[in-house]
Amino acid sequence: MHHKQAWIPLIIICFFLVFPFQVTSIALASERLAQEKLSSLSVPDTTTGFLPSVVSSNGSLSIIRKYYAVLVGINDYPGIGHDLPYSVNQINAFKNTLLKGGNWRESNIQSLTNQNATASGILSAIAGLASKEDRNDLSIIYLVGHGGHNATNECFIAYDKGICDEELATAVDHFEGYLVIIIDSCYSGGFIEELQGKKRIIMTACSKNESTYQYDELHSGFFGYFLNLTLEKFTKTTEATFLLACPLTIRYSQQLSDELGGNYTVHPRVFDGTLGLMKLINRHQYLTPFLGKIFVEPFFKSYSRVSPRNIWRH
Repeated sequence: MHHKQAWIPLIIICFFLVFPFQVTSIALASERLAQEKLSSLSVPDTTTGFLPSVVSSNGSLSIIRKYYAVLVGINDYPGIGHDLPYSVNQINAFKNTLLKGGNWRESNIQSLTNQNATASGILSAIAGLASKEDRNDLSIIYLVGHGGHNATNECFIAYDKGICDEELATAVDHFEGYLVIIIDSCYSGGFIEELQGKKRIIMTACSKNESTYQYDELHSGFFGYFLNLTLEKFTKTTEATFLLACPLTIRYSQQLSDELGGNYTVHPRVFDGTLGLMKLINRHQYLTPFLGKIFVEPFFKSYSRVSPRNIWRH
């Protein structure tokens, strides 16, 4: 009897040691499945998201991949009543995740915020990025701010004026390498039709007919928060990150709508024009064992004391 009781604490300890790894394995399942699929294909490495980042020691031909990013966040718009509170915080959090992930150098990440994020400044930064990268490199363009649309076009509202989907499509046509474009603004899903292409992944915070929001509870937009949380804690590739962040975003926004009595539900969208997986980071700084606190707690908090005035529409 005493021997059986002695096993109980050991079983409990083993459960808490193994459980986080089991959940992390589920989060990364899409990555492993894709790797197995790729291993059965006779496709050169240069066509997939798994490119070597160092030259091999035996002198054989290898590829050096560089990582670049242009991150745009706008809090302060000209005039009164148009500001957003957390755009800059959102891109700064994402930048920190990239830097901790092992592939990224701070000198290769350009951030444009507020009055520096003019339409010409953003397009100039994208052009500069296109001039540096080559066919093996990976680049990210991340835009967080207001969005608008008309009968034919969607646009991202820069500090001074809008950048329509056709303008952005023209700017990114000069990229030869792998490109991830993330747009967190109202109606951002409408950008996908213009921006889609080979070697590109396009992720948007909502569909083409939806608004999206920033919220005090998150200090971020809905999708931006879960995108960064997922990449920081659990996933390494773009595809797996979206696959986990998307349902979390939808679930969170639905519950918030129920709690506050409004319609704040968003449905992130993605286009994937790559073969294989596009790896963004190589490592996580730490593995959080209290996964329930990270993922479950935000969904079941009470928002009854929070007014809708704490939600900002993009």
